Amino acid sequence: MASGDYAVTEVQVPVSCIRCTPVRFKAAALAATLLLSIACAGQDMKQLRVDAEQGDADAQNDLGLMYASGRGGPENDAEAVKWFRLAAEQGDASAQSILGVMYRNGDGVPENDAEAVKWFRLAAEQGDAYGQFILGVMYRNGEGVPENDAEAVKWYRFAAERGDARAQSILGLMYDNGEGVPENDAEAVKWYRLAGEQGYAGAQYNLGVMYANGEGVPENDAEAVKWFRLAGEQGHVRAQFNLGVMYANGEGILRSGAAAADEFYKAGLAYLKLGQKEDALRCVERIRNLEAGLDLTVPNMNMLLADQLLRAVYPKN
Repeated sequence: MASGDYAVTEVQVPVSCIRCTPVRFKAAALAATLLLSIACAGQDMKQLRVDAEQGDADAQNDLGLMYASGRGGPENDAEAVKWFRLAAEQGDASAQSILGVMYRNGDGVPENDAEAVKWFRLAAEQGDAYGQFILGVMYRNGEGVPENDAEAVKWYRFAAERGDARAQSILGLMYDNGEGVPENDAEAVKWYRLAGEQGYAGAQYNLGVMYANGEGVPENDAEAVKWFRLAGEQGHVRAQFNLGVMYANGEGILRSGAAAADEFYKAGLAYLKLGQKEDALRCVERIRNLEAGLDLTVPNMNMLLADQLLRAVYPKN
């Protein structure tokens, strides 16, 4: 095994993602489901508003989702907050969780992490998995509360036990690094596997690393390849790079210069999209080294990938 090629990556969800993509996706997805259910039930939006104005918490939450996602009308975060708050104050866990998101993002209200934590906690204490997960994030990052890894682990575990793949993956990382819990590779593997089996790319990558390094499981290059491939097919750049290494070295898979070049090329393009030119150039060198350094036969068309990648790194004006 090539020393230093495989390393567990930080899989904590980036703040930018927590603040934007998952929250918007959740609201949009729930709103789409709501629209379908309304259509199937023969209801209309006017009736939904009537129910909301009469104090129906479900209707208030649903109306908030409509405004937050722009379904059925213009997107209006301030109006969404109004309806989420009314539902949240009646104890609706979903509304509490989403209201916390609105405060964390500063959507429709001034950004306020302490207020976000308040609503996440109310949702989490009712067993809302998303509220539990993101409360763990807040404790881990020290947002709205003092940084506290042990408290983060507590809430990640609650969410993980309810099947939240993000929480499972990060809980695995906490065990892997000994953050908030004693370091335990076997426990890390357990949670990575649960998240990986749900298709969570970061966990799939980390599980591949554990198999490649024999940490928490017997070393098994074929299993490492399996998990790197699953993560790589979802665009996980480090998984693509490591899969290239496995092909180049013939570890857990038939040695193939052509396949290695393809994986390094995909990884290089992905690194470029992330603005990581040095890592992209490392992929160029890996492709060029397949023949020169590793004595692999690589078809000309695959060797040309290095030149294509280099031109992408340094495009002509």
